[in-house]
Parts: sequence; C-alpha cells; structure tokens
Amino acid sequence: MDVSYSKYFILDFVLQEVSSRRTSIQQEMDSFKQKLSFIDKRGPELEAEKKVAAAARNFKEAGRIAAEAKALNSEKDELHGKLEKAATDLEIIEKDIVATTDKIQECEGLIVLKEKESALTSYKRLRLDCAAARAELTAATETDDTDEVEILRKEAEAAESKAMELKTCYDLQVEDDEFMFQPVVPIAFITNSTGQHLAEIASSFGLSPQK
Repeated sequence: MDVSYSKYFILDFVLQEVSSRRTSIQQEMDSFKQKLSFIDKRGPELEAEKKVAAAARNFKEAGRIAAEAKALNSEKDELHGKLEKAATDLEIIEKDIVATTDKIQECEGLIVLKEKESALTSYKRLRLDCAAARAELTAATETDDTDEVEILRKEAEAAESKAMELKTCYDLQVEDDEFMFQPVVPIAFITNSTGQHLAEIASSFGLSPQK
C-alpha cells in the first residue's frame, strides 16, 4: 500500500479516537455543570432548613443539615476544579483535531495527485492501445477477415472510451501529442503491402509518404 494511503488511514483512526475523547470530555463537563446547578439550588434550601431546625431547637437536625451543606460546598469546589481541567483538556484536544484534520487534508491532496498521475499514465497507455488497434484495423480491412476487423474495431473503441472516461473523471489537461499517439502499423503488414497500400495508410494517418 502507498505510504500516503497508510498515513491517511492512521490519521483518520487518530482523528476518530481524539473526536471520541472530545465527546467524552464534553459529556463529563455537562455532568459537572448539572451537579453544580443542583448544588447552587440546594445550598439556599439547606440554609433555610437549618434556620427552621435551629428555631425549633432541633440542634441535631441543624447539625446534620450543616454537615450536608459543608459536604456540598466541598463537592462544589472539587467540581469547579474538574471543570477547569476538563476545559483545558478540551482546548488541547480541539487543537489536536485541527492539526490532525490539516494533516488528513494534506494526505488527501497527495492521494488525489497520485491518483491523477496514475490516471494520466493509464490514459496515455489506452491511447497508445487505441492507436495500435486502429493501425491493425486499417491493415485488417485489406483482407477478408471480417471477424478480425470487428474485434479490432471493438478493441479500439473500448480503449478510446476508457481513455475519455479517465480524462473526464480526473479532469486531465492533456493534449494528444502526435508523436505520443502516433499509430503503429504492424511490421508484417508493411512487409507484405504494396507501395500503393502504404501510401493509402500513410495518408489515413495524416502522413506524407517518403520519396
């Protein structure tokens, strides 16, 4: 597997893990905030209950309420500490997510580039295949082998169709260089052809026969 693909999959896994951790911290922070909200609401209630118990000279109950209020205040301080730490951890994770996302986008760019380069190579090969098939097709038309003609015609059309599909799919900016896609006539055919036949073939390729 290409290094860019391997790196992409690793980074994608890391991003999922970090994103999962972010969700977990956010849920913890929500839980801390809910507990703090309860404590903030319960505090005044306990204060009022303590006053009632003290007025009724129910010192045991007043003491219990005071102890509960103290425990809640202690828990409140602890929750604030946890909330601050979670906020700091979340900030770090957010930065990690941004950095990992940037790296993933960079990998995606390299992958797209490599895929485009591969598509361009395949495109050129298909155009050469098409040119060769058409050259052989021209030669085959000089014979009575209709089956061979049909096979070569389909091969040429298939190669050209696939080449055009790649060019469109990957938006290949390619100029069909004449030398690169110059048709090749089979040597056997050239050997067995007359001068007139060769002249006709050269003319079909846009070439001028040598004198």
